Amino acid sequence: MFSLTDVKKLALLSRISLSSKEMERLTGELSSILQYVDQIKLVKEAAKNEIAPLRNVMRSDTDAYPRGTFSEKILATAPSREGRFFKVKKIITRS
Repeated sequence: MFSLTDVKKLALLSRISLSSKEMERLTGELSSILQYVDQIKLVKEAAKNEIAPLRNVMRSDTDAYPRGTFSEKILATAPSREGRFFKVKKIITRS
């Protein structure tokens, strides 16, 4: 349990001003706050044991498929095309 003196010291160290009512209320609340922090520490320690070791799951930087494998199928879905490119309306103009 924290005393009123402890709360005053903490307020001074934290550079906050507290009224006498706030100091009285905090004497009781600080213990429960610290107990909660202890619970969080326990969960954090337990979680460390649960986490699998890190490993590289990225694929090598190569083409997954030969170039152009799906190009024709994709271009066939385009409303308009020009050769092997999608044809779209011009939306940028020069000022």
